[in-house]
Amino acid sequence: MIVLDVFKHRVTNVVFMGMGMLNLKSVIDAHCCLNKDIEIGQRTLTISTVSVPNTISSPLISFTQP
Repeated sequence: MIVLDVFKHRVTNVVFMGMGMLNLKSVIDAHCCLNKDIEIGQRTLTISTVSVPNTISSPLISFTQP
């Protein structure tokens, strides 16, 4: 991981800002990659977005701790 190599410090928190409901699949894929492959805990991954009108009623995906 480049951050670890350069700064000698592991990434512990990640925030997705303004990614949008129209990009939800990519956000979820990135979230899963960070959680499973890089082993950043789900409780330290934050997704914050503003929805496009008429997409907020689509089903939301929930994550559960293993």
